[in-house]
Amino acid sequence: GWEGTSHLMNSLTKLSKSTLRSLTQLKSSKGQQQQGRFLLEGVTMVYEALQSKFPLLSVYTTEEFVTKARTAAAHPSTPALHTSISHAARSSFILEELQLTGTALRITDAKSLAHLSSVRTPPPDNILAVANLRPVPVFFAGQLTTTAQSRNSDTAQIYRDGSEH
Repeated sequence: GWEGTSHLMNSLTKLSKSTLRSLTQLKSSKGQQQQGRFLLEGVTMVYEALQSKFPLLSVYTTEEFVTKARTAAAHPSTPALHTSISHAARSSFILEELQLTGTALRITDAKSLAHLSSVRTPPPDNILAVANLRPVPVFFAGQLTTTAQSRNSDTAQIYRDGSEH
C-alpha cells in the first residue's frame, strides 16, 4: 500500500493563478515549445509513462483519485488472465511509482483540473502529468546519459502527437 498518502489528503491546494496559467499554456503546441514541457492526461497515459520509466516532472490530481487508488491498493482484485489491468490497479500503481520516483504529487480541486483538461467532461478522479519534451541529460558514473532511454523518446512523441488539443 501507499502509506505516505495520509498527509496528502490534508494538502488540498487550489492551483495558483500563475501555475494554472503556465499549465494552460501547455495545451497548445506553442506553449509546449516555449516551456519545453507537455501534458499527459488520464490514468492510462500517466500509467504508461511510468511503466516505460519516462520521467514526469509533476502530477496533478484530485482527492477522489487518491482515495480510489488507496482503496484499490488495500483491496487488490485478481483479474482474469484475458483481461487487462483495471483502472483501479493502474491508479494504485501510479501512486506507488510516484512515491518510488519522488515525483511531486499535487492534490487540487476537480474544477482546476477540468480547466486544464482537453476532454469536455473529465472524470472527477482525473489526473494530469507534466513531462519534458526532451529527456534531460544527466551525469551518471562519469558518463553522459539521459533520464529516458531512446525508446522512451519515441513514446513521448506518441503521447505528444496523440494528445487532443
